Amino acid sequence: KLAQFYRKGNIVSKDEDIASYWLKEAALQGDKRAQTQLGLRFAKGKGLTQDFALAYIWLKKAAAQGSHLSAFYAEKYKRKITHEQSMLAYLQVEQELQEKV
Repeated sequence: KLAQFYRKGNIVSKDEDIASYWLKEAALQGDKRAQTQLGLRFAKGKGLTQDFALAYIWLKKAAAQGSHLSAFYAEKYKRKITHEQSMLAYLQVEQELQEKV
């Protein structure tokens, strides 16, 4: 919810970097909507450095929880990365998840 306030500029000043930070925090806790939004932000480079591999990984995580929209976008961005990029991004996300535990 906090990420949405910063993304839209509701109540607080609009700040894409802070919005991305809070989306990532929620995504790391398993929130599928945050994972979808984070994946799309990585794909578009909005508030984050554009990274199709990380976009793919976050979208796949949301898709695994039943997000059909995420599944659609994951397949779209999968075509933009190599298998090696996908594996490196996966390891990076898994390491971040382990650090949260």
